Amino acid sequence: MTVLPWAIPAVIAAVIITAVVVVVVQARNGNLAKALIGAAAPLTTDAQGQSIPPWIAGVTGVPGNQRQARDITALEQRSYRGHDVACMRLRVIDRRSSSDTYRRSYVTIVMLRLRGSWPQLSISPEGAIASMFKNVGTHEHVIGWPPFDNTYIVKSSDPGFAQAMFAPAYAPRYLHEDLRGFAWTIDRFSLSTLRYANISATEVDALTDKLIAVAENIPPDVKRFHEAQSEETRPLGGYPPGWNADSA
Repeated sequence: MTVLPWAIPAVIAAVIITAVVVVVVQARNGNLAKALIGAAAPLTTDAQGQSIPPWIAGVTGVPGNQRQARDITALEQRSYRGHDVACMRLRVIDRRSSSDTYRRSYVTIVMLRLRGSWPQLSISPEGAIASMFKNVGTHEHVIGWPPFDNTYIVKSSDPGFAQAMFAPAYAPRYLHEDLRGFAWTIDRFSLSTLRYANISATEVDALTDKLIAVAENIPPDVKRFHEAQSEETRPLGGYPPGWNADSA
C-alpha cells in the first residue's frame, strides 16, 4: 500500500492538536496539573504522621500529580513578627522515570495564616511561561492600570476580590523594589509562596517578610470584610454586587 508523503505528518499534527484541545478544555474546568496528568491526593499528615492544620493543608499551590509521590520532609510552624507562619518542605519523586532512575526534586512552601475566609487569588509576574498559560484555567483579571497589568498576571475565583485587592491606592505598592516580581497566592485561610528548591532558613525568613509586606498592603476594608467571614458565612460568589474597597 502506498502512503502519501503528506499523510504521516498530517496524522501526527492531528494527534497533537487533539491532545492540546483536550488539555485546554479540561484545564478550563479544573487546573493544569489535573488536565495534564491528574490531581494529587491532598496532603493530610506531616513527616511524623501528625495531622496538618486546615490552614496549611488547604494550600492549593502544592505541586504534584497522580504520577508523583510527595513526602513532607519537614513542617515547621512558628510565630514570626506577630504572625502564625509555617514552612513546608516537600520531596517530589517522579514515577514516570524508569525504576532505577527516579527523578527527585524539592519544593519549599512558605505560608502565613490569614484570619477569616478568603477567595482564591494568585499573582505572578508576566513572563514567557506564564503568558503561555494565561488563558488556561481560572480567568485572568485586568486591573485597569497598565503599569500593573503589564507586570503581573492576576487570577482569582472572585473578580470583585481581585479588583478590590489591587485598587488604585494599593496596586503601585507591588511595583516597588521589595515586592516587584514576587509571586504569591491567597487560598481560603493562608497567604503563601513557594520555591522549587530546598532553601535555607535565611531565605525562608526573607520570603516570610515579603508575605507579611503583602498582608500589610491588603486594603483595610477588604481585610475587615474577610476576617469576619467563615466558610459558612461568606456570601456565595464572594462580594455583594457593586462592592469594592472604596464603597465598603
